[in-house]
Amino acid sequence: MRLLENEKENITYILEQEIYNATDKTACVKLIIDFSNYLYWTIPSTMLLIQALSFLNDIHDNELKAELSFALGRMYEQMKKYAYAKDYFEKAKEQFEMLNITECKKRIVQCLKHSGEISRYQKNFGEAKITLSDAMTQFHKIGDNLGANQCLHSLGLIEKMQHNYPISKRIVTEALIIYEQIDKTLGAAQCLFALGNMEYDEDDYIAAYEFYQNALTRFKKLGPSCENYVADVFCSLGNVAYMQNNCSECEAFFLEAVKWYQKLNDKISQAEALQMLGKVAYMQKKCVEAKNAYMQAVKIFENCDMQTSVSETMKLLHEVESYESQH
Repeated sequence: MRLLENEKENITYILEQEIYNATDKTACVKLIIDFSNYLYWTIPSTMLLIQALSFLNDIHDNELKAELSFALGRMYEQMKKYAYAKDYFEKAKEQFEMLNITECKKRIVQCLKHSGEISRYQKNFGEAKITLSDAMTQFHKIGDNLGANQCLHSLGLIEKMQHNYPISKRIVTEALIIYEQIDKTLGAAQCLFALGNMEYDEDDYIAAYEFYQNALTRFKKLGPSCENYVADVFCSLGNVAYMQNNCSECEAFFLEAVKWYQKLNDKISQAEALQMLGKVAYMQKKCVEAKNAYMQAVKIFENCDMQTSVSETMKLLHEVESYESQH
């Protein structure tokens, strides 16, 4: 992660110099938008995109202006700054619509889809369903089967969030079948993971385990871009093993999760997995291992200023110490 930070800083510095010295503003903005796609998947930042806004008065390419708004919307969405993201997607949609050219139809629908996804993240489910259903219809009209299926997938996830599991399972399974038909492994893996989560919520741990293992296999095949999913699936497999009192398997899964979260620099998830390792160790009365895991978790939670989690983990630690003092 540190290497990525350094690389980002180096390229950002070069592009900043280009911004200040640029005679061809249009080419410079195109370069910034291209670089923002790299940042989107690595270390999201709107800094250069916002600087590019200062060039708008010197640019006569209206499609490029719309692409800049779209890039800002995506970046803010990735950074979970949803109000800003929604504003830029709405602005981009208006800009693309004003161009009134066939090539921009897909972007218009993508803006609609992103707005629907943001409503889903914000738990505004009614608005999300309307927007995503509209986007799905529009994707079908322009022959974009992937875009349409992504909307279907999201509609299934909304039903899950509303605890409508039979409907959600039906929709997500339908999306899974379509992803497999069009050879989209990521979407298929995400559907399998979601189906596993629903089976887990309904206490069908055998079915959940099978879905999680299938999802894990696919996420691993996709490589570094899916390492966060790999970590999450290991955690979910650990939870299944925990509910089945399978301590050895549970321990193995959470150790894997800790390793992956550490690699991803996801401190909070790492601490949560360590907390679970402490619980598993204590179930087996491995008090030294339990205390070690809990203390590591406490340290991380403290560094992340998560006082509630610190208190919860300290309570678990005291429980182990109390047991030790009595035995």
